[in-house]
Amino acid sequence: ALAGVWGEDLINKFNSTISTLGYQLGQAGPAIKSKMTAIPIGKAEVIRKGRTIALLAFGNMLEEALKAGDKINATVVNMRFIKPLDIKLIRDLGSSHKLLVTLEENTISGGAGSAVLEVISEYDLKCQSLRIGIPDKFVEQGGQEQLRKKYGLDAASIIKSIEKKLT
Repeated sequence: ALAGVWGEDLINKFNSTISTLGYQLGQAGPAIKSKMTAIPIGKAEVIRKGRTIALLAFGNMLEEALKAGDKINATVVNMRFIKPLDIKLIRDLGSSHKLLVTLEENTISGGAGSAVLEVISEYDLKCQSLRIGIPDKFVEQGGQEQLRKKYGLDAASIIKSIEKKLT
């Protein structure tokens, strides 16, 4: 059907190239608050205070971070911004927590977790770190829940990754 509209040459050229179409399934995050307030640019929001582990949720990972945080008594932070990054909060968390865990539905190579590692290194923070995200390779399409489980981004997998890191 497209051949009649686009022409055979264009269809053949399109089919011979590598193309990617990304789309998101599921909710993008928690429900929007009924009263809107200004968010200070570059300031993260501590949602839950815990003890020795801090989960830094980027993008739509807040819900899974809260589920995991409740089970392991972790601090949970809605990072809200990658640039500018809340360096002061990262420094405070790195000084008061044993482990900082970044969570992102993005490739971990060069992602938000890498930016947090730069802060840890630059300020010589003594905490451990763990980046949880998508590997730097082709990811097939699927439902959000299915892919989160496959790539370790669901609450149960996050907890397993933390336990493995700490043993």
